[in-house]
Amino acid sequence: MLFSFNHRRRQHLLSAAGLVILLVLGSARAEAPSGETVAADDDPRTAANANNPTGFDRVSFRNGDRLSGQLLEMKPGSVLRWQHPEVGDPIEFNPEQIMEIKLGSSLSQLPVSGDLAVTLTNDDELIGNVVAMDGERLQVDTWYGERIAIPRVMVRRLVPRGSSGNVLYAGPNHDGDWQHEAARPGAWSFEDEALYASGPGSIGRRFELPDLLEFSFDLAWQTLPQLQVGLYTDRSDQLSGLYYLLQITSHNIDLRRGDQHGLTNLGGINLGATPFQHRQHARFTICVDRPKKLIALLIDNQVVKQWIDNRQFVGSGDGIVFRNLSPAALGIRNIQLREWRGELSLAETLSADQQDAIVLINGDQAEGKLVSIQNGIVAFASPSVGFDVPLSRVARMELAADNQERARRRGGDVLAILHDGGRLTFQMDHIDRAMIHGSSDNCGKVVLDRRAIAELQFHIYDDGQTTRTATEWDFETTLGRKSGAEPELIRLP
Repeated sequence: MLFSFNHRRRQHLLSAAGLVILLVLGSARAEAPSGETVAADDDPRTAANANNPTGFDRVSFRNGDRLSGQLLEMKPGSVLRWQHPEVGDPIEFNPEQIMEIKLGSSLSQLPVSGDLAVTLTNDDELIGNVVAMDGERLQVDTWYGERIAIPRVMVRRLVPRGSSGNVLYAGPNHDGDWQHEAARPGAWSFEDEALYASGPGSIGRRFELPDLLEFSFDLAWQTLPQLQVGLYTDRSDQLSGLYYLLQITSHNIDLRRGDQHGLTNLGGINLGATPFQHRQHARFTICVDRPKKLIALLIDNQVVKQWIDNRQFVGSGDGIVFRNLSPAALGIRNIQLREWRGELSLAETLSADQQDAIVLINGDQAEGKLVSIQNGIVAFASPSVGFDVPLSRVARMELAADNQERARRRGGDVLAILHDGGRLTFQMDHIDRAMIHGSSDNCGKVVLDRRAIAELQFHIYDDGQTTRTATEWDFETTLGRKSGAEPELIRLP
């Protein structure tokens, strides 16, 4: 994976001359970043803002320029119509110059539902309610569009979500959600859907914390990570009360119990030869089972440590606090709080080469043939015996790799990143003010509710674009700029 750290902030609007023309002349004509002239059209600003009340969309161009406003419509190979808040008439751009569109919608605008997470052979991921699966196809009702039918040969993995796994929070969405430490109000800042620390200090917020919770976030650091994560704190701006403290450093990760007697170390893990020295980014997941007094840590979806508090579970508050201990910059994004299934088997490796494989939430595994899924029941046949099991008792299913096919990579493919963490590669037909229309080898016709989409990425196979997402690029370059580091190209293992 490649990340570029750059301390210079690019100008994110049109060229100064072009922007002056837009503002003064009301956008009769203007210069786009590609140098092409654009024409005016009808005035839809009121309708556009009503359709997207949570925030502005943002378009990014090939040359690095960005423009905020409202996406009105888009037809690849034809035109992109854009409404800028300071311009009377819509602006038209050549879609070939577009690299990314971030949509100003939020997860709260649509109810996320689904009993199955599906990973496809091209690494697309979808969440929906399973209708049925047989030897030919998987049918899923999506929460963001229509029913889709996926050829079985395109399916790599199935992870049932059951009644748990529901997303309770996804963000950060704006700075007002988070409370800054009063003594260091400038230590943290919000930008581009991420939290950035420029020095020591705390930031946090209150949540509705279930008994079984899964709290995850992406962490990036400029030198080495020095971060504390407070769980169940009484306050949201600092570490206080009865709580647990996870401390992440370059060499060690440990868990501490905070009570009236101070902090007690519950043990940790030595990371050995400082693996964080050779990387600048990782995903951390903290799973908590309050009744069992269990706390587990996963790094990049791999279990690294589990703790059991042999005394009474001490966490009593509803706050989660991040505290940066280092003067160096770090960033946090893609924060999710969800209900946890209570099992860690999802993170374990399950091999399925010539046969399908299944693992139950109690850890039992079998290889054989996934026969069908119907009415919430999974039918599986192993070489020795066939059995039926409720979908809610299944942790994971892997389909035989030898039988799989992969969707074609085609020029013009677009990658949609969904608010629920899913992703879908497809050929876009057009975007209107409510829906995104297209087609895919994986699922045929594609109709997506715009409110479910966080961003759209274009030219995804150009210049190594598939090795990283545009969101990660923005995250890392902003972190580098905040730390004042010189441009540097870093290759992650």
